[in-house]
Amino acid sequence: MAQVSILTQDIAPIPLEYAPAPTEDEMHPWYQASHLGLDQPLLRVWDCHSGVKPTSTIGMYSRCSSQLLDTFETGAISLAIHAHHGDQAPTPYISFTTSPGAAQRFAKVKAWKRGSQMLTVINPRVRAAKGRHLLSMVSEMRYYGVRDPLGMSYEDYQDEYLCLWVVSGEEFVGHWEWGELAKIDDYPFLSNQFIEFSGFLARYIFKC
Repeated sequence: MAQVSILTQDIAPIPLEYAPAPTEDEMHPWYQASHLGLDQPLLRVWDCHSGVKPTSTIGMYSRCSSQLLDTFETGAISLAIHAHHGDQAPTPYISFTTSPGAAQRFAKVKAWKRGSQMLTVINPRVRAAKGRHLLSMVSEMRYYGVRDPLGMSYEDYQDEYLCLWVVSGEEFVGHWEWGELAKIDDYPFLSNQFIEFSGFLARYIFKC
């Protein structure tokens, strides 16, 4: 009886199971505004020299709005760069703070060096409703193992939140000249008035 070559036999197809490697977004989904549950407006101080500022009512774009964050390495490196506030390299993040005190300190320092400052306020609830990404700076730094460049256990980043890539015009609450809020050289007066102003904004935004 002639042998049948194994190469010529009819063999039932063997099912192949292919599981693609999980993406970074699947391994570590980017935090969204709805998960953070913020009940405070997000504040950003900027001026004409800033790399990120509003473009009319269209929105606000990061300096690297097309960068993919699809690997652990890209997330870690981009966060490490962004954490160094003196580093001018572009990143896909736009920083905001929920702290009136942090905003006023930042505005005071920058006004002394760079002149008139502006304040932009956005509503995190609108961002959440649109499903856009909002990150806790401290949470992301810890996840990616990014050290605090100041060695202060992330104290300077506690109230910092990052919008990924873009902020749309519909997220804006408004824009104000810093000088309209208070006299920049009257620090105690500025502190009290700005905190009251921020409280008013919070009540206005979240009254519903």
